[in-house]
Amino acid sequence: MTRNTLRHKIAQLLAGPTEPPESIAAFVRDIYLAVLEREPAPAELDAAVAALSSRAVDRRTYIESVVNSAEFQSIHWNRRPVISGCLQSEAEQLFRNFQCHQGPGRSGYVTNFLGGITSVSVIDSLARFSGRVEGYPIPRNFHGDVLEWVGTLRAVLEAKHRFTMIELGAGWAPWCVVGYLASTQRAIPDIHLIAVEGDRGHIRFARENFAANNVPESCVTLIHGIAGIEDGEALFPQARNASHTYDGAATAPQTHPADGDGLEQVLSYRLETLGRGYTPIDLIHCDIQGAETALFEQALPWANAAVRRIVIGTHSFAIDRALITLFGRAGWQAEGINACVIREEAGAPTCIADGTQIWHNPNL
Repeated sequence: MTRNTLRHKIAQLLAGPTEPPESIAAFVRDIYLAVLEREPAPAELDAAVAALSSRAVDRRTYIESVVNSAEFQSIHWNRRPVISGCLQSEAEQLFRNFQCHQGPGRSGYVTNFLGGITSVSVIDSLARFSGRVEGYPIPRNFHGDVLEWVGTLRAVLEAKHRFTMIELGAGWAPWCVVGYLASTQRAIPDIHLIAVEGDRGHIRFARENFAANNVPESCVTLIHGIAGIEDGEALFPQARNASHTYDGAATAPQTHPADGDGLEQVLSYRLETLGRGYTPIDLIHCDIQGAETALFEQALPWANAAVRRIVIGTHSFAIDRALITLFGRAGWQAEGINACVIREEAGAPTCIADGTQIWHNPNL
């Protein structure tokens, strides 16, 4: 999956009902900060809120107008990409270990530099990129930042005759596919991919993504459920439109969820359970919307003995700090840390861009 929190919020707003002016204003500010790297001027904010509130312009058209503006072009034209958490030269050197796709794009799909394809149907905003062929994902591509790519490809490079990975909060399982394609380029014969996702619509996307990229079913274990601190059950929100929402989070289990609340009872698995029979695990890629600290606190003794590398998406400063303390005290090596981006209003923090951490276990 990296799944940018701002992207998810945009998708929700595109699909959502009419909102109060203060919510629309927050949306406009997020767009300005992410795209133009500044706060909107009062007049700009007032004009945007008025247009969106009256539906004189819809959200998609508004986003496109900002992205296509002269100001955006002046900011980004010929500007060297800025990445966080590692050196650009370090990332480029790693990427050169893999063959870069030289062929054309495919209508209805975005093609990454490994030759992997992603259907534009998995995210509504991808439609205008149909047929695009990406270069190196610096500083990021549409589903993850450069650190996620670095951690995943480094795990493949260090594997020998066998590569095993687990993707938690898998969405359409982009990282499993990246791991598979990179492993096949390295002629690794024994590949195991375990993708865990709580939303049924995303499970369908993952199944289609594996098929589109010719990943053999024998390599894949696709699990409709979540990773948790114990084996059992949990509730997970089921998106009405799977291409709009990727920030669902599990809640405490209930025997009979209320009708119409969008929650579905799913199975919860400890990491030890998910990895049973597959150890050692070369990579865990984790993006579980705020539950990462509790998960790895519980699973750390097992991970110390069974997992070589972990790439974690983070969603608050508290999680960033807790994981640094947790893995650092356990002797893991930090290979890259990019803090999440937080906006604070009236003392309430909102994550507008996920963080990423790469941890390597020197004992395996």
